[in-house]
Amino acid sequence: MLTSFFAVNPAGTRMDFPLSSLQTGYIVQKVEGLDPVKASFTTTTLAGASGLYYRSGSRDSRNVVITMELRGDLVGETNGKLRTRLYEIFSPGRKVTFGIVVDGVYFGTLYARTETFEADMFTRKPLVNISLLCFDPDILGPSTTTPTLATHNVTERIINYAGTEPTGWVLTTEPMPDARTGVSIYLSNSDRSSMINFGGALNAGDILKISTVRGNKFIRRVRAGAEISVLSSVSTDSTWAMLDPGENRIRVTTPNTWFGYKIQYMPRYGGI
Repeated sequence: MLTSFFAVNPAGTRMDFPLSSLQTGYIVQKVEGLDPVKASFTTTTLAGASGLYYRSGSRDSRNVVITMELRGDLVGETNGKLRTRLYEIFSPGRKVTFGIVVDGVYFGTLYARTETFEADMFTRKPLVNISLLCFDPDILGPSTTTPTLATHNVTERIINYAGTEPTGWVLTTEPMPDARTGVSIYLSNSDRSSMINFGGALNAGDILKISTVRGNKFIRRVRAGAEISVLSSVSTDSTWAMLDPGENRIRVTTPNTWFGYKIQYMPRYGGI
């Protein structure tokens, strides 16, 4: 159950809103839009056949609507001051980071922009209605890092992903124990199989970083503290693998001595 939320503006100013407390002067009446969002589908009709042919689907943006009552009399302040404090966080058009706490534990974050801020001005117990638009509908959970895994030409390592929506990841190797050419990554689950084939040369001590995070995909080599892109060394048949909900099987192969690596990711949730 949602027990509180917090909001942070671009300047880093944060406000917390516990749902069951009267100590802040902000009495949260309801928070809407945290359930899974609607999906939209592209379909085609088939001549002479009933029904539709599915082509693709995507989920819409998320609209979070907050309704709260201002009770300055409970904290020794005017309702105007409480409202002005909210303006600093929820100014229409500006970015806001919306954090979600479920059963007293931090659950995840939405990245939004304030669409509207509507407030009663001349009532004793004014209501404020705030609408947030989240163009990425997923709630991003706390960053997770696997234990150190080892390369192997046959053995698969298991990553049990608890999110409800696919997510990208960042793989970081340990320093290479010797010079080599080529590292391949195979990832499979119940829905799909993917492969990233890096054919570049690596020296002893080099570190390889691979990211499949949406909006931040890269393949980089770190040598003597300098980090450069080596995307041109990836084969054209490679695919940007994602973690899917449930069990994911990963295998990293290399022609030389084995090395360790870790995978970092942020779980994505479609709702609470």
